[in-house]
Amino acid sequence: MKKTSQVTVQFRQGALHAISKIPHFHPGGGDLRHHFEKTFANPLQAKAERFCWDYWSIQNQYRLLRTPAEEFFEEAGLRKFLAHLLGWGRKNLGCHMISQPWLSAYIDGSFQNLHSDVPHGPFSFVYSLTPWETRTFSGGETLIAKPKLLRYFSELKATVSHEEEDFLTRIPAKFNQLTVFDPRY
Repeated sequence: MKKTSQVTVQFRQGALHAISKIPHFHPGGGDLRHHFEKTFANPLQAKAERFCWDYWSIQNQYRLLRTPAEEFFEEAGLRKFLAHLLGWGRKNLGCHMISQPWLSAYIDGSFQNLHSDVPHGPFSFVYSLTPWETRTFSGGETLIAKPKLLRYFSELKATVSHEEEDFLTRIPAKFNQLTVFDPRY
């Protein structure tokens, strides 16, 4: 799992019409990643944090491991992260609450297909703990629909070809990066 893992913490709350990427978001990002690596360093060692993951599999839509962040991270580290996130959300989005954060871990064969996060609030957030520059796998980007996709039929020109890049933005899950976007996309 260590070589192919990507861990993202997704927060959903607060309407944003653009994508915001905030690199080097949390000063404690390294501590959170270290906790993940330490937990999975010895595959023969049984720890409660290793057994809290739900294998979420819905045919043709989702296949990944997930867990509430509070079930995995130490309380102090998670509390610092949430305080930092909430402070940023208040200052930049006018967001005064967040829903319970979840972790997602992706191993070979894992995926999330296109979906919207509308039921979870007016903002979607992805915070990455993936060591992106040294990863040994492909994939893992967050795909966000461009507004053009929602206007596809009203703006379609029969003489213009459209490719994936015309409809979707790919955002690499760079380490310690917070990505915030409109959940409709």
